Amino acid sequence: MNTRSTWILVLLALALGGYTYLTDRPTRTAGTEAVRFKTFDPAQVQGIELLRSNGIVRVDRAGAAWKMTLPVAYGAQKSSVEGFLKALSELQPRRVISASELSSAGGTNSLRAFGFDTEPLTLKLEMASGAPLLYQIGGPTPLGSQFYFRQVGADGVFTGDDIFLKNLPPTPDHWRDRSLFDLRGQPFDRLEIRGPTAFTAVRESTNGTWRLVKPLLARADSERIEALINALQVTPVAAFVSDSPLVDLAAYGFQPPESEFLLGRGTNDLVHLQFGRVPTNSPEHVLVRRLATTNVVLAPIQAGMLLRLPLPNFRDRSLTPRLDGVSEVRFRSEGGWVRIERQGTNWMVVEPRRFGADPGLMEQMIRQLGGLTIVEFPNDVPADLGRYGLQRPDRGFVLIGGTNELVRLDFGSQVGLDDKVYVRRADEPSVYATRLGELLRLPEVADQVRLMRFDPTNVVEITIQQKGRQRVLTRGGNGRWTASSGSSGSPAAFLDEAVNETLFRLGRVDSTRYRTPEEEQLGLLKFKEVDHSVDLRFRPGSGPALVRFQFGGKNPANNMFALVRFDTDADPLLMEFPVTLYEDVFRDLSAP
Repeated sequence: MNTRSTWILVLLALALGGYTYLTDRPTRTAGTEAVRFKTFDPAQVQGIELLRSNGIVRVDRAGAAWKMTLPVAYGAQKSSVEGFLKALSELQPRRVISASELSSAGGTNSLRAFGFDTEPLTLKLEMASGAPLLYQIGGPTPLGSQFYFRQVGADGVFTGDDIFLKNLPPTPDHWRDRSLFDLRGQPFDRLEIRGPTAFTAVRESTNGTWRLVKPLLARADSERIEALINALQVTPVAAFVSDSPLVDLAAYGFQPPESEFLLGRGTNDLVHLQFGRVPTNSPEHVLVRRLATTNVVLAPIQAGMLLRLPLPNFRDRSLTPRLDGVSEVRFRSEGGWVRIERQGTNWMVVEPRRFGADPGLMEQMIRQLGGLTIVEFPNDVPADLGRYGLQRPDRGFVLIGGTNELVRLDFGSQVGLDDKVYVRRADEPSVYATRLGELLRLPEVADQVRLMRFDPTNVVEITIQQKGRQRVLTRGGNGRWTASSGSSGSPAAFLDEAVNETLFRLGRVDSTRYRTPEEEQLGLLKFKEVDHSVDLRFRPGSGPALVRFQFGGKNPANNMFALVRFDTDADPLLMEFPVTLYEDVFRDLSAP
């Protein structure tokens, strides 16, 4: 049907209806006429047309959405359209100027006083069933806060609160969809960026994560990919520049475009946006061409800047995969490989020697490895691993879950003078860089994860060396301590209580552990100056036969350094020793 002809008939109906009310109906007393004002259910409206002197706006219901068909074919803003319908359905006459009042005031000529002759707005609602509803909006009432309107089929002129007028679209573009695109509810599995930053990513069907396929095969940062898509999806159109499919592409910066954004499913493009130049008269915006509708719009300049972010911004910076169900850990240092197995709820070092591992330290190591991040991407196709110290790496970690190798990491040389170190995953060709400080926190020798807790009742002898003096304490069959060498100078009961309490705390010491440094560095830690050691000999079969604590000076954190040696191990373990605990050791386990 021709829309122009339809509106001509609508206007004739309004005019004839008004004339009939004013001339053909018998005169009635004001206030006694039946007002046939009609309300409606917004859910039953299938189409809306607004006729102004400068054109027509038409939107039609399309399932759960709305589509604009005039003045252009385009998506419509559902919230604005349905907000308008709700407001119109709730519009109730505040006052009725009946047909007889209009007649007595001068007939149809009096309608000019209500603003129906100068740029009137006519509304047509097409319903799911029945005849359309027709409204005509007039001017404001003399006292303000209300306006005049008419409804075809209802007698007279009505007044309504002018707050309703805020729901009327002031321009033909007001109801147009302001999103660059909307794929909510539609599946897509391909993202392509073209321009200064160029890459293609695809979504895995199995787990929904994204991976890069161009310009290289690599893991993608799924959260950042989704954030990019969502940011553009909610970016509002600031203005509609041109709806013509024939535009000067070069003038808008689209030949070629500065960058392009595509979303698709398989090989089918669902969204294709081209970003052009920044207008000189609107430097806070960028020109965007929507190829689905071939129109040009203005969008905030930040939208274009998102597509210029460097490729590393969209790469997965997690160095390791999820480390669930780790049952075995291996790590390598200069001394060879260390192998640790989970046995039930416990951990056991099985190579190079067999002893219990601290469960807390093992879980901490696994968390640290799982939290390693990539800070740089030095080379994705390295031809020479030797330049990164990865040809024969000194340090490495392997984590196994059941029969599956979860990850294998090799650490190379330091990145220049930076706090970074080269690292490589066995299942990926790239050379990455991670924080050197994170590597230094990971164990280098087996004793760094050794279970050091012990039951103080299993200690049967304590030998104390201090400043050339020696004191030996022996536990008797009754559990009492006696000084078999040296002199305690304390009552036996006090000796038992003090020694047992200090042993209890020693058996639960939990502190940072380090690989023993070179002799030159070790000399700076003042072990010779302090000259205090405590040997604990244990009951046979209760754990290590002997543990020696040798105490040094204080570190910047005001803790002591201590060397811990187990049995006949050649290399001791360096650890930070709580200064408050050393005060108890000095008091109760000294050689007078």
